[in-house]
Order: sequence, then structure tokens, then C-alpha cells
Amino acid sequence: MYLKSIELENFKSFGGKVTIPLMDGYMAVTGPNGSGKSNIGDAIMFVLGPRSPKAVRAARIPDLVFSNAGRGKADYMKATLVFDNTDRILPWDADEVRLTRHVKLKGEDKDDYVSYFYINGQPSKLAEFEELLSKARISADGYNIVQQGDVTPIIQMGAMERRRILDGISGISSFDADLEKAGRERTEAETNLGEINIIRTERASNLERLEKQRADAIKYNDAKKRADISRAQLSVRQRDSEKEQLDSFRSALASTEADIDNLTKKRNEDQAEYDENEKAIAAKEQEIETRSGPEYVKIKAEVENAKVNLGTIENVRQNHNDNIQSKELYIQELNEKIDENRRACAEVQDSLADLRTQLEDVNRRKAEADSETSRITDEVNAHGGEMTSLQTRIQELESKLDAQSALSQDLQTDAATAQAVSDAANLAKSQAEDALEAARFDVKNTSDDKAEAERIYANSDVDALGKQIFQLKSEERTLEKRESDLREIYMKKQAAYNKMVSERRAMESVSGGGEAYNRILAAKASGEIRGIHGAVCELATVDEGFDI
Repeated sequence: MYLKSIELENFKSFGGKVTIPLMDGYMAVTGPNGSGKSNIGDAIMFVLGPRSPKAVRAARIPDLVFSNAGRGKADYMKATLVFDNTDRILPWDADEVRLTRHVKLKGEDKDDYVSYFYINGQPSKLAEFEELLSKARISADGYNIVQQGDVTPIIQMGAMERRRILDGISGISSFDADLEKAGRERTEAETNLGEINIIRTERASNLERLEKQRADAIKYNDAKKRADISRAQLSVRQRDSEKEQLDSFRSALASTEADIDNLTKKRNEDQAEYDENEKAIAAKEQEIETRSGPEYVKIKAEVENAKVNLGTIENVRQNHNDNIQSKELYIQELNEKIDENRRACAEVQDSLADLRTQLEDVNRRKAEADSETSRITDEVNAHGGEMTSLQTRIQELESKLDAQSALSQDLQTDAATAQAVSDAANLAKSQAEDALEAARFDVKNTSDDKAEAERIYANSDVDALGKQIFQLKSEERTLEKRESDLREIYMKKQAAYNKMVSERRAMESVSGGGEAYNRILAAKASGEIRGIHGAVCELATVDEGFDI
């Protein structure tokens, strides 16, 4: 192996491209001062990569670029060493090895630069240059290159310094440096290995803890899903049950309203019958007032007792009316409570939907935490990364897990609140059911009371009084036969009086707006009842001579 040629372009005093051929063996370059002889050695040193620009007699690397007073400084420069490598001393599979260093100036003043390295035209680095040349024991700082002023110091130096030079020339110094460097690297590697073992132990502990937390989180997530499914199923069953109960309430309400209508109708019929009986009793009282004797006193007392019984019946009927009105108001309140329970159930459904959305968010964040745990596990298995960075990531993961736990706790609280609202709605619904059942019982009792009142009314002495009155009438007819002269006058007066009383009461009933009369007229006006033409007193006529 030998240096075959040197190719320069814009290097120091060599403007443009210059090729300097070199032969095998000893060569000498001669020329006048300033012809560039020393620049050839500087070019060799520059390509080999000296530690300082001063080794190539320059203050800065940009000073190596060719500069002409007329054209100014060039933009770049190149220096190439061409080695004959047929003996393969250089570890490069080529008969010729070209080492090129390219410097390109940049900036307006061309004070800055960029260096490029090439081996046989392929991009490389200075370290690769040094490694390649070191195989052939070639170095810019080696003693195989003797510059001006280097001979005198060698002659004047001591034995130890001369020994170091010989060691450097023979490669022993480089070998010692490599050994020292290897020792330092070994110590550093052992230190790093100890730190890695410590970190691995800590991460293994953290990983075990994280795996346990992950298992607990998965277990909790599964339990949460089962609980949500159970709540959803329970909610559906409750909704179906409430719907059935609501339909039952509506059916019972319709039945109760029908019962109320029947009771009202029966009450009106009883009122009409009561009014007729009262009229009959009043007529008999008027007729009896014209009589005298102990029989009159007895009949009078019986009539008073009948009035008391009728008053009792009237009070019972009034109580029935009050109970019916109270039940109607109570049924209205039950309807309002049912509506409130329905709204509460809807709110519970909305709360359950919100909880499901939040649970999906928790599952998503939990999946992210699991992914982060897996990534840390991979890093621990690869023994890579820095301890500080991984500890930070572990802390972030723990913070995320704590946040997920807190959020899960909040969701449990929200679920408990929603369950409490649902329980309250169910309790209110149960109370409404009890109240409706009580209303049914009261209506039944009202019906029983009504039946009892009818029984009392049926068992009253009105019929007995009627029979006695007819008996008295027979006796009166006997007396009338005996008093034939007075009978005709009395009967006329009595008939006239009874007619006047009947007409007066009929007029009072019409003008006073009796309940039955008014309802009949209202039904006639609305078209609900047909065939009603008016009151008898309004439609009947009396022939002339018989009117009053």
C-alpha cells in the first residue's frame, strides 16, 4: 500500500483542480519558496484529520479555501488522497481507496463552513476515516509524518519521551489507550448494569403491583357490567310491572267512577221518592188537621216519628253524598300521585342512561391504562430507557388509575342515588296502590251504608201510617154518610184546598230549581233524554167552572 496521488481543488494556494501523482518508493518535491511545497503536506494532514487547524498552518478551517485578490474567496474546496490498496492493508474491498474531504463555506461573509467526508465517493464520517487508517497505522498525529521543526525536539528529548514516541510508532500506545478505554467502558457498563438491576427490581415490584391492580380493575369492571345488566333488567321489569299496575289503576278508576255514577243515580231516585213521600205526608197532615179526637193525636205522634225517621234517612243520604265527593277528590289525588311516580320513573331511566355513558368512559380510560401497563412491561423486559423517565410514566399511570378509581367511586355514588330515587318512586307507587285500595274499600263501605239506609227506609213506618190513614178515610166516609148535608160542601172545600196546596208546591219546585227537575230540563236541553215536554202544571188545563 502507498499513496498513489493527491487531488486538490481550491485548497490554499492551489486554485482550480490540481492532481499530484506520486510514485512507489522515495520521492522529493523541489521548488522555489512560495511555490506550494508545504501545502502538499498540509493537504495530506487535512484529509487525515488533525486535532487542530494549526497542524495545517491555519487559524481556522475557512482559511484553507483558495482566495484570489481579483476574484475573491472560492465557495468550497476539496482534498483527496488516493491509496493503492492491492495488498488490502486497508480493510476496504477495492484496489484503490479514495479518501475525500469537502469543505463548503456558508454565510454572507463565508465565515462558517460545513465538512463532508467520502470514501470512494460514498458519504462517510471522520471517525470512519480514523478507523480505516488506524488499521494501516496511519494517523495525522502519528510520528510517521515529520514536519518542519520536528527533528530537533526528538534529538533533545529524554529517554522516557523517546520511548513514548517509539511506543506510538509501534502502536503500543494506541493499544494501551484502547485498553484503558475498554477498562473505563467496562467499569461504566458494570455500574450501568447494577443500576439496571436495581431499576429492574423496582419495576418488577411495580409491575407486580400494577398487574394486581389491573386484575382488581378487571374484576371490578366485570362486576360493574353484571350489576349494570341486572339494574337494566330490573328497570325493565319494574317498568313493565308499573305499566301493568297503571293499567290496573285505570281499570279500577273507571270501575269506581261507574260505581259513583250508579250511586248518584240511586241517590237521585231516592231523593225523588223521598219528595213524593213528603208530599203525601203533608197532604195527610192537612187532611187530618180537620179532624179531632184521640185518634188524631195518635196519628200525629206517628207522623212525627215518621218525620224523624225520614230526617235520619236524609242525614245518612247527605253523608253518602259527602263521602262520594271525598272519594272523588281522593281519586283525583291518586291520579296526580300516579303521574308523579311516572315522572320519577322517567328520571330514573335518564339517570341510568347517564351512568351507562359514564361507565363506557371509565372502560375506555381503563383500556388506555391497560395499554400503558403493557407498554411499560415491554420496556422492562427490554431493559431499555432511563429510570427517571420510567418512574415518571409509572407515576402517571398510578395517577390515572387513582383517577379511574375516584371516578368509579363517583359512579357508584350516582348509581346509589339513582337507586334511592327509584326506591322512593316505588314506595310512592306502593302508597298510591294502598290509598287506591283504601278508596275502593271506602266506596264499598259507602255502598253498604247506602244499602243500610235503603233498608231503614224500607222498614220505616210509612207504609203502616199509610194503612192507618186509609182506615181513617173509611171512617170518615162513614161519618160523611151520616152527615150527608155537610159532606158535599166539605169535599168541595177539601178538594179545592188540596189542589191549591199541590199547585203551590209544584210551582215552588219549578221556580225553586229542584235538583231532579233541573237535571231533567238540562238533559232535555242537551238532547240526552227525549219525550220530555214540561211540568204537568205547565201543560195541564182545567175546564172553565172547575178552575180556581
